[in-house]
Amino acid sequence: MLPPALAAEAADPLMNAHAEPLKTSPRPVAKGLEEVLPGLVCGYRFAREGARPIAAGPGDAEATEGEWLWLHVNLADMRCRTWLARQPLLSPSGLEYLLGKDDTISMSVRGGQIWGVFFDLRHELAVSDEDFGPLRFAAADRILVTGRRTPLRSVEAVREQLRGGRSFASPVELLAGLCEQIAVALDTTVERLADKVDQVEDKLIKDRLHDDRQLLAVARLTSVRIHRRLSGIRSALRRLQAEEDGTSGTALAAATAHLILRFDDVDHAVIELRDRARLLQDELGVRLAEQTNRQLRILSVLTALFLPPTLISGLFGMNVTGLPFSASGGAFWWVIGLIGLVCAFTLWALWRTGVLK
Repeated sequence: MLPPALAAEAADPLMNAHAEPLKTSPRPVAKGLEEVLPGLVCGYRFAREGARPIAAGPGDAEATEGEWLWLHVNLADMRCRTWLARQPLLSPSGLEYLLGKDDTISMSVRGGQIWGVFFDLRHELAVSDEDFGPLRFAAADRILVTGRRTPLRSVEAVREQLRGGRSFASPVELLAGLCEQIAVALDTTVERLADKVDQVEDKLIKDRLHDDRQLLAVARLTSVRIHRRLSGIRSALRRLQAEEDGTSGTALAAATAHLILRFDDVDHAVIELRDRARLLQDELGVRLAEQTNRQLRILSVLTALFLPPTLISGLFGMNVTGLPFSASGGAFWWVIGLIGLVCAFTLWALWRTGVLK
């Protein structure tokens, strides 16, 4: 039963229509990264004491004396683009490159600032492990801004290291750390594909044929895609190493010397995987073709062997007069003997022509 006041309000539609709406307190908005920068995925302030996340307010996204910042943004958020365009964090050329749409792998140094585009494996459950996404960056002496449209593995790996207590002395060192994580992610993918190729090779050596050509084709396709992007990254790093424009460029050239060797090692493993997958795919195709030919030859021999008896039984099965042995009591055995003789002659003829060898 409703209380009298509520029952009267429910029964009177006019009273219910003029009733004041229920006032609810607004849900409190969590103060976090969105207050610092719209579209900010993560941000860190680096000092001598270490790294700490940015989560206090808009003023915390500004570098102070003796500190530098790393801002990782979601370029799919248009508010982020507008905010960055209004802030004097980087030069107009760096911001233009950071917010651009050209995803060609490149790296440039100009006026003491560095900007470019790398590719990394995507960090999503709904996509394949071999899908790539661009990582755009722009760096100055006291700030590094990286941007992506989809989550990337290298960024997540560096964030895990920062949560574990690691710190970076400069934007150049952090950028080198991101490149190192790209190499680690690619190396892990190559090793996983190499294990699958090893399994196919083991089955092939043991003559346990299975149609794994699709798996080998995926390994070849992935290795080609990784090699193409590794070639672009290595070329960009080598061009950067040869440049002498500004102290940041010189420092990065020195920091990436080991990265070039690291990417070279990964690329050698990728080339080896690509060649192995191609050779195994060709050999597996030949083995399967041979197996199919053997099966077809067996079917051909059986067809040739049973064709004469089928013809003989068809002739003697005709319902006409004048058939041989029709009046003889042992005609059935004569026909069986004739069929056996014809089958023996057929086998001898197939052996003489080399079909049974």
